[in-house]
This record gives sequence, structure tokens and C-alpha cells, in this order.
Amino acid sequence: MPTYRLDIRMQHSDPDDSISLDAVDDIRAAEAARTAIAQAFGRPHELVMLDAQRGRFTIGAGLWSRTGHYHLWVSEDVAGLPRL
Repeated sequence: MPTYRLDIRMQHSDPDDSISLDAVDDIRAAEAARTAIAQAFGRPHELVMLDAQRGRFTIGAGLWSRTGHYHLWVSEDVAGLPRL
């Protein structure tokens, strides 16, 4: 099973928050990334939309929402990162 690395940040100038996750394919990795982003915001049941073309995510809708940047890829360099 491949190991993926997920980096998220709100602004381009912010440092990355990174985690590693195991997934059988890119679709499952994206699902896990949505879960990780929601948990990072303390809103585990919130809707998370990923725009893979632009590397952007949106969490929430309506009265509360946030956008940011993400990068998800297969990586062997995940030593020391928190795991999902």
C-alpha cells in the first residue's frame, strides 16, 4: 500500500502542516485528505472539497468556510510525520 504525504496551509507564505497516510489508490488518498483537513480545523464532520487542478481546498459552506492550499502525493519521505 503506498504512503502519501499531505501538506496543507492557508496562505502561500504559511509553513506547511504535513501528515502521512496510507491508501490503496489516489481516490482513497483524496478521501483521507478530506478527513485530515476537516480534523485539522477541528470540524471532523464538515464538508471538504478538493480542487486537484489548482491545489486548493474549501472546508465548510454557508456561514462558515475556509479555503487554503494542499499538496497530496506518493512519497517515501514521511519519517517523523504524524500518521492518519
